[in-house]
Amino acid sequence: SLRVRRYGTAAIGEARIVAALRVAGYGVAAIREILGTLRRFGTSDEVDGILHERLDALAARAVALLRAGADLAEVVEASGTSSG
Repeated sequence: SLRVRRYGTAAIGEARIVAALRVAGYGVAAIREILGTLRRFGTSDEVDGILHERLDALAARAVALLRAGADLAEVVEASGTSSG
């Protein structure tokens, strides 16, 4: 009598969105608000656009962080070679 919980497609989709937002650093309150907005709009082109805009913003942030990391590595490397 193994009891297995089954989730619908919508619940799985929301779980994926929650997981992605948590990884991106969003807190529970913000995620609750985002999910509420998505539920109000339903599945539409507008929701798709909102999600793509956010994905683009996250990608731009990732690129900026990578560039900043590369710049910092250059500074650290240059300061290490000047003192040695």
